Amino acid sequence: MRSPMHGPLLCDSLTRMSSPGPRIGPAEVLFGAGALLCLAALIWPGYAWLGNRIEPRIFGLPFTLVYDLGCVAAAFVMVLGYHLLAGDRE
Repeated sequence: MRSPMHGPLLCDSLTRMSSPGPRIGPAEVLFGAGALLCLAALIWPGYAWLGNRIEPRIFGLPFTLVYDLGCVAAAFVMVLGYHLLAGDRE
C-alpha cells in the first residue's frame, strides 16, 4: 500500500516550494513601511507622544478619537493605493 505522501500531489507541492517567490517591488516596500508607520502611530511610543490627549476638540470629538480615525483612514488609503499599484500582477 502506498503512502498518501507519494505521488503527483507531493511533487507539485515540492515544485511550488522550490520555485522562487514573487519579487518584492517598490509597491510592497512602500506598503510595508506605511503599515509599520501606522502601527507605530497607534501603539506606544507613537500614541503616547502624539495622540494621548483630549484637547483640542475637532468637530466636537476628542483629539484621541480623531487621531485614531485618521490612522484608520490612512491605512485604508494605503491599502487602496497598493491595490491600484500592485493588484493586477498575477
